[in-house]
Parts: sequence; structure tokens; C-alpha cells
Amino acid sequence: MEVKKVVSNILESNTFVLSENGKAVIVDCGAELKDVITAVGENKVIAILLTHEHYDHLFYVNEYIKHFNCAVYGSEETINFVKNPVWEDDGTLPRLNEFKVEYNSNFNVLNDMQVLNIENFSIKIIYCSGHSLGASCYIVNGAMFTGDVLFSTGIGRYDMIKNGKELTKKTLEKLQNVEDYNIVYCGHGEDSNIDKQKRNIRLFKAILNKN
Repeated sequence: MEVKKVVSNILESNTFVLSENGKAVIVDCGAELKDVITAVGENKVIAILLTHEHYDHLFYVNEYIKHFNCAVYGSEETINFVKNPVWEDDGTLPRLNEFKVEYNSNFNVLNDMQVLNIENFSIKIIYCSGHSLGASCYIVNGAMFTGDVLFSTGIGRYDMIKNGKELTKKTLEKLQNVEDYNIVYCGHGEDSNIDKQKRNIRLFKAILNKN
């Protein structure tokens, strides 16, 4: 599986294009459509995965749907946000006034730990609330896409939703036992791998349990 990273002009979030045997899956929708089209190339996009409901990862989703005409998948909370965009943060998250998502039948809910097999891709969703209510990680053909749950040398903010700290603790406990991936693609910044993330998870579990 080939993975191309497209860095957004909105808070430098990462959008990923995964391709294999002429088919492609897109992870997140923060990058401008023209740049994603270039990364997709001649491949046919068969699915879009949403890691969470923050605008820097969701901003262009309707443009992607219109152009690629494919199914969009996310956690229940993320799709609920698309249906009814009510922010749960404390007001500190920067966002754009013109941000708007229009719900349609292309949006689909994947359940926690569900595996979706579509064309050449095996897609496993892991609910990971904490940074946001709808935060999820995806394991696709042995690679994990973490959105803002895990970064190369850190974790996502957990102070923007009620009980975010406690939810993050539960998420780190959950992810500590996940083994079916090697490389890690984060929602911002550099890539990582399972060994680095195991250390990352242990470190931040200890930090959160002390506070």
C-alpha cells in the first residue's frame, strides 16, 4: 500500500491518500481538493475516513464527496456532529466562521472495533474519545492513522471537552493493547511507528495518572 501525505493550509493538518491496485482511500479532509486530486492520480477513490470532527480535518469533506462520489466513514459521534454541528469544546479551539458541513447519504457510521473490508483495503476503526468525542484511529492494511489522538512525540489536547482527561486515559489503556500495525501516520507532523507509540502511550499514561 502506498501512502501519500498532503499537508493542509488549515493548521497544517495531514490528509492521507492510500492507494493499491488502482483503488484509493482518503483519511481526513483538511487539505485542498486540488492537492488531493494530484495525490490520488489515476486511482479510483472508494472511501473517505474521518478521524474526528474538528474543522481542520473535516473542512473540505463536501468538496471531496462531490468530486469523488464515494462513501464517507466515521465514528458515531463524528457523524452525529456532521448531522448537528454543535461544538463541545471550551471555546479555545480556533476555527473558521464559514466552516459548514452538509450531511447527506454518503456519510456512514462504523462501530468501535468494526472491520470494513472494501476492495483491496481492510479497515479497522478504534473509538478513541478524549481529544474529541468522536476521535478514532484506523488501522488500514497494517498502518495506523491516529488523527489527533497520538502524535509522533505526544498526544492530542484533552482539555477541550468535558471529561476529556478521563476519556484520554481510557483511550491510552485501549491503544496499549493494540498490536496489529507497524507504521503510524499522525494528524499533524511526522510519522511514527509502533515501538515509539508504545513508549509514547506508557509515558502519557504515567503523566495523566499522576495529575
